[in-house]
Amino acid sequence: MRALAALRVLPIAALLLAPLPGAAAEWELIDDLEGVRVWSREIADSPLVAFRGEGVVDVHVARLIGVMVDPARAPSWVQLLTESTWLRQIADNEVILYTRYDSPWPLQDRDYVLHRRIEVDPEARTVTSRLRSIEDPAMPVQECCIRGIAERTEWRFTDLGGGRTRVQVEVVTDPRGSIPSSLVRLFQSSWPRRSILSLAAEARQGDVRPWPPLAGW
Repeated sequence: MRALAALRVLPIAALLLAPLPGAAAEWELIDDLEGVRVWSREIADSPLVAFRGEGVVDVHVARLIGVMVDPARAPSWVQLLTESTWLRQIADNEVILYTRYDSPWPLQDRDYVLHRRIEVDPEARTVTSRLRSIEDPAMPVQECCIRGIAERTEWRFTDLGGGRTRVQVEVVTDPRGSIPSSLVRLFQSSWPRRSILSLAAEARQGDVRPWPPLAGW
């Protein structure tokens, strides 16, 4: 646990420990395609928008998590991701990772340094993956990229039995820099659906190793 001393969580990441600003705002359904529904919600006093997606996939939860924890597979299912590297493992369910995303010309690439923790609730048969931006001396700001801030990224997987899983994701991300807000919202509004479907497709690959802690599910 001494490795945690090297971390400094960005103040904005405290949102993970409390309701999102503007929590009274209603979620608005904006997309319902391919078995995945997507909602958006305005955040008070912020130009950012929260997005949430939900769908049921015919893939066992252990295979989905097996893909999620494998950094080598990340570029295969995360949209625009070009690099995913574990900087340090803190515990079996907790890592620090670096991610880089390709931006279309003439925009500069974005990257993130993230703390990820996975929590398992055997009684509820759920697995929750929470990510937040941090600052870490192992990966200072790079010339290649603008350092974005993941204010809130939370994945929840619920085992429904019979190899079926309900997948939910909620995200609030600030890519920072000079990107038109309309373009950011357009991309982020489609991100939950594309990510859920791409994760399920990757988890169906024959060489996926199911996550060992869920072997008995």
